[in-house]
Amino acid sequence: MRKKKLFELLAVAVSIDMAQGCKLERMDPRCPTITGIVPSAAKSGDTVSIKGSNFVAGLPNLYKVNIGATSIPETNIIDVPDANTLRFKVPKGIGTGPISVSVSGSTCNNVSPQNFTYQLKVTEIKLFASGFNLPAGMDVDGSGNVILADRNNHVIKQITPAGQISIVAGKSGVSSPILDNDAGNFVTFNAPDDVSVDAGGTIYVADDFNSCIRKILNNPQHSVTTLAGTIGVAGDNNSTLLGSAFTRPRGIAVNGTNNVFVVEYTKLRLRSINISANNVTTLLGDALTSPLNFPIRVVYSEKRNPEFPILIADKNNNRILEVNTNHTTNTPITLPFQPQDLAVDETGNIIVLNRIGRRLYIIYKDNSREEIAGFGINYDLQTPSGLAIDTKNKIIYISDEALNSIIMAKYE
Repeated sequence: MRKKKLFELLAVAVSIDMAQGCKLERMDPRCPTITGIVPSAAKSGDTVSIKGSNFVAGLPNLYKVNIGATSIPETNIIDVPDANTLRFKVPKGIGTGPISVSVSGSTCNNVSPQNFTYQLKVTEIKLFASGFNLPAGMDVDGSGNVILADRNNHVIKQITPAGQISIVAGKSGVSSPILDNDAGNFVTFNAPDDVSVDAGGTIYVADDFNSCIRKILNNPQHSVTTLAGTIGVAGDNNSTLLGSAFTRPRGIAVNGTNNVFVVEYTKLRLRSINISANNVTTLLGDALTSPLNFPIRVVYSEKRNPEFPILIADKNNNRILEVNTNHTTNTPITLPFQPQDLAVDETGNIIVLNRIGRRLYIIYKDNSREEIAGFGINYDLQTPSGLAIDTKNKIIYISDEALNSIIMAKYE
């Protein structure tokens, strides 16, 4: 029956011209018109209907469906129940973008008037590691290791994907005397609050109570130096790296291996450290006129909006602020809660931590927002304090200072 319908659809018209004789003209299949997607946002395994007209009922193999530049597997196209509907099952990790439908043997490639949003789906939540003392900010290195600022132990720790914990730098429980320019096991930190890892494995530390930025080299000794500021000396000035001064740095993000961005919690500032130019500048804010209100974390990612790649958890303003290196801000993303930390996934969605509400949310690229289901059911967060994402292995990590643990959530 399918073959018969397809032959009818691809029938030829015969026209007779007395001068030229018989000529065969191939007719293209009918091109569908797409009017919408129901629902326009869905998780893997959900069924989505493409609504329109001119679909050929009963012939799902006739069509190819793309989301952005990625094709949906033919096995995920469920059926064409009528001339107005094509249904497909959302595959894992398909991403977000416009849906288009093309027809076999035709130049048809019609695009939906609305985008499809692929929603994150958590598949497992469990305890990852414990035994910390106020675990704070985190990052994930290129090997999938979690790098953690263990704040009240005054050390930087590494947790392997298998859950093995080791101290990268610092002396556990010791914040003084101040040491520097030495191997990691001889150096001390004072309440480090956040870390960021570059592509080469170098770790940058927001050393909160020392009011400076430290750097841990990716060598066997984990050598530690001061990148910017002076250990134990708080201040405001912009200057050379070691001539500058910071006050209470709480969030840090590295862009490549040359630029580091820092938010100072009580000074209400975003600072920029340009390593190759050997200078520190203020990108946004000061204690008198700052648009920031207790900024606590910062990330750098061009996946969401390349024009505004610096994202700040502007805690007491209940918003996420997007900034660029030209001192310009984008329209803020307002929230009904105070953001504690944030991360960006592989498609440009923002994962944001609600500390007081003890929940995790995702903000899609169209700025729609939903709670990431599972927390509070599969694992009860108490005082979540830090957030990191492993986009390669699709794992979200949450540090919880009341539990002194890290919880992991696998997603697709």
